[in-house]
Amino acid sequence: MNKENEIKQLTDLKRVSIKSAASAPKPLDFDAFIPWICEEFAVPYEIYVTRNLRDDYISTSVANCSHSKSLTHHTDSNKVDAKDYKSTSQKSSLNFNKFTNSFIPINASYDTKGRLVEITIIGSPVEIPRKLIIAISLCVPFHPSLSKITIRKRGLRLPALYEVGKLLAHSNITEVFIEDCYVPEGSYDLLLKRPCNLKHLSLRRLCINDAICVRIAKRLDVGEPASKTLLTLDLAFNTITDVGAKAFGETLRRNRCLVHLNLCSNKITDMGTDSILNSLIIFPLTIEEVRCAKMRRFEYLIKKIAAFRKNEQLLISRREEEKISGSESKERRKIKKQSINKSGQTITQLAEKLTQEEIGDFVDVFDSSNINYINKVLHCNGNLRLSSLNLAYNNLTYITVRKVYDTLLFQRNNLAKLGGLVRVVLDGNNVPNDCQEIKGINNLLSIRISDYSDTKRVYLQGQSVSNTTQLKSGKNAKSKKRNPLQIQSLTLVN
Repeated sequence: MNKENEIKQLTDLKRVSIKSAASAPKPLDFDAFIPWICEEFAVPYEIYVTRNLRDDYISTSVANCSHSKSLTHHTDSNKVDAKDYKSTSQKSSLNFNKFTNSFIPINASYDTKGRLVEITIIGSPVEIPRKLIIAISLCVPFHPSLSKITIRKRGLRLPALYEVGKLLAHSNITEVFIEDCYVPEGSYDLLLKRPCNLKHLSLRRLCINDAICVRIAKRLDVGEPASKTLLTLDLAFNTITDVGAKAFGETLRRNRCLVHLNLCSNKITDMGTDSILNSLIIFPLTIEEVRCAKMRRFEYLIKKIAAFRKNEQLLISRREEEKISGSESKERRKIKKQSINKSGQTITQLAEKLTQEEIGDFVDVFDSSNINYINKVLHCNGNLRLSSLNLAYNNLTYITVRKVYDTLLFQRNNLAKLGGLVRVVLDGNNVPNDCQEIKGINNLLSIRISDYSDTKRVYLQGQSVSNTTQLKSGKNAKSKKRNPLQIQSLTLVN
């Protein structure tokens, strides 16, 4: 409650002085608004905003100092030239010293149409204040094209991380890169707590251990908001062991959204990898998984019945209002009766139709299309959504190589039409340089990639072999389904 009251006080326009409000920049002007509002919030550091064009690689240096009396102007990204860049850079340097340690650098990237698309904070010499993230969140509704936030190399702490998680819930941001910003509490799972549009999350070099990894994996389990949106997760260069890998193996049994998982440069052995790969092939359901599947179906039916009753009551009340009002003409009533007779739909049928459009069909990871009885035991077809798995620079041996080969062979022979792995990275592990399984893995992945792309590259022992193949034309080519993760290269390095 204290934090909410503080935020309300910060965002209250009555707190802004009349003098500053008269010349206050608008949230649409991100470069000028952030330094100004941070000064109003009494942020103890100077905010240095640099504007750059991302698409045509033309960068500007429009610096707005929160302590300067007059805000420097910035030109429209569609109408800028070299003279404008030079003049604005010189002018900003007169009011601001970038070589002090009391400022926070922010890079604002715009596309060629002048729309803000990315915010980057790299190498902040001081802790990023929570008020700065609140200030950015005030601008988010005015910049619907903003899709990426990057924070690298120091500066991030739990209060700011918490505000970033809140910011995602009311934005169109799909990519968050937090790298080399150690947070002692390790609460990176806060980014996945709320429903949002986040699709790509990178958490590199953050000293993520097994306890943190388990919390992140639970955020991706079925029923969690992130289990329906997150496509790629990068956890490279951390300290994850088999405990964290087993947590992801457990989550991948039920998650059907994640297509890329990067666990490069951790401390995973063959046991942890075995747990992940076992979720990618047919596996027996546990009693708890069967119980939860029945519970999810039961909750769906309750929701559907409630929606049906609501729609039915709404249709009945409308029909009664029409009879009581008598506002309709005789000709209009006659036309309506004829249309009802032709369609033959009663109130119940109309309510069922509305409910179906509102609720939809029941779709579950363990529905009838994904499970089979084998020896009187329910088995799931396995996770065929995961397409890319990076296990480079861990503690893997020949056992994992054999397991990867068996997994790919099973997916190819039994579940080829439904998807499966198209990219596996085993570089930097204690695996044989040349064995029958390595050749088999490359052949299986090459066949799979040829189904998705006209270009395939096989990397072996640091050497690149490029082969270009054309997709078959005709009906067979049109029937091929393209994987959501458009992988165009195969990487399997020993």
